[in-house]
Amino acid sequence: MASPTLDPTPVTTRSEGTPAMTTNPFATTIVDTLFDSTANTGTNLMGTAMRLLAAGEPITIEQLATAAGASVADVENAPAAADIEYDDRHRILGWGLTLNPTPHRFTVDGHQLYT
Repeated sequence: MASPTLDPTPVTTRSEGTPAMTTNPFATTIVDTLFDSTANTGTNLMGTAMRLLAAGEPITIEQLATAAGASVADVENAPAAADIEYDDRHRILGWGLTLNPTPHRFTVDGHQLYT
């Protein structure tokens, strides 16, 4: 299979009630390859969370549900939801990708992220 040609220019989008989501073409290709972005499954929710967290700010369950086109119950009951990291205000800090510092770090569009 041929490698996709990627435009490295990030694109920022915002939906009503959700934080801005920066779409880095390289990151999008990785997430779309690893996670099914066409179904409201735990992996789609996780992929959406990663895209939102890449903006460098915590997100709420409601913001994640809205961005993924899912219900809050879908997020809370996703099989992998036990792996979600929360702050003291119950905002999502991490799910695969985290804002909590770890030894494994990288930068996306100027935001320090960890895994």
